[in-house]
Amino acid sequence: MSMSQTEHASNHARERPLKVLSIWHGAVRALNRERYDALAQDTDLALTVLAPKRWSAALPRPLEIEPGGDPRYRLIAASAWLRWHAAFHVYPRLFAVLSQVRPDLIDLYEEPYTLIAWLVAWWRNQFSPGCRLVFTACQNIPKRYPPPFCRMEQYVLRSADGAMALNRDAIKVFRAKGYDGPFEVTPTGIDPVRLRRVDASELRNRLGLARPTVGYLGRLVEEKGVATLLEAAAIGGSDFQILLIGDGPEKPALQRRAQELAVAHRVVWVDSVGSSEVVRHLSCMDALVLPSLTRPHWKEQLGRVLIEAMACEVAVIGSRSGAIPDVISDAGLLFPEGDARALHGALDRILGDVNLRRDLVARGRRRAETDFNWTTIARQIRNVWQQALDRPPLELRRRLPNPGSHYTSLRK
Repeated sequence: MSMSQTEHASNHARERPLKVLSIWHGAVRALNRERYDALAQDTDLALTVLAPKRWSAALPRPLEIEPGGDPRYRLIAASAWLRWHAAFHVYPRLFAVLSQVRPDLIDLYEEPYTLIAWLVAWWRNQFSPGCRLVFTACQNIPKRYPPPFCRMEQYVLRSADGAMALNRDAIKVFRAKGYDGPFEVTPTGIDPVRLRRVDASELRNRLGLARPTVGYLGRLVEEKGVATLLEAAAIGGSDFQILLIGDGPEKPALQRRAQELAVAHRVVWVDSVGSSEVVRHLSCMDALVLPSLTRPHWKEQLGRVLIEAMACEVAVIGSRSGAIPDVISDAGLLFPEGDARALHGALDRILGDVNLRRDLVARGRRRAETDFNWTTIARQIRNVWQQALDRPPLELRRRLPNPGSHYTSLRK
């Protein structure tokens, strides 16, 4: 065992906090940092989070890092280059931060094919081989990337000590690509205290919502399938209003489609709302629909809005795209992708049967409080971290004929 590995083993043997450095471009948003608020509750953890000062990808304008967060972890807001795409972004101070924190474990909340993932894995392998590396994967469709990304991805997969997936299909994808270490589904979470139904009668009146309301909240892009919801509303017998919250390149086409289907008078359009307004707008809805459509290079990776809606006691309906059936489970209704008539039938059931709607709402709230509570998710994250810590360091694994049979906890 090298001196560096010996130091890490002895450090874990001592009673001191586990030093973790988490790297995630999404931590630019205060809402996303609820993940770290939950993790920071553990007193045996010294947590540092590296996030960009500014993020530009998929936004009409750059997003400055939002204030807020639990004081029990340290937030480093650093300048990021190439911040217009998650695959390319990098921090000029990355190696300096890694050398300063000198973590026992790096929690890399980035896909393994990205430049940032490759650089972190390279630094760990070169300068701190006793440190453990855990990545998170969301990609649930097998994709083959051109060089150098395919080579960077393989390097990270060979280097990683543990992994988390946002959905079950991501595990299948990366197992097929050769990753053979600990791998668990750890979806995003919510705060059920903050996310709960409120009185939205004033907002409903202001928006002109006088009838049962079916909502959608998210990006207005073709693969989200919002046109299917408009088509379902056009089927005879429908009398509900539609609240569409969001913006995107598909909005003009959806407005034209609503006119063609003669349902435009029943649609209320609201531009994207801030995280502080999500609860009030969800509370305007009787049901929320996520009608996503699987495409050759994309299928729904989670559907966080379903979890938020369940927390706000809104009945949920989703298509069978990607992770949606796993998120909804028995707390909502499902329909085949793109099938407007089946969606119409599901809406008719929920809006027409008060007892069914109450039952689904209660199931959804319980599911949000238990399965998707950040406290629950934090325990799952710590479990994956411990599995990574229990593995021999990478250099030792390379020497062992059957590494899986030689697990030893470094924290005992």
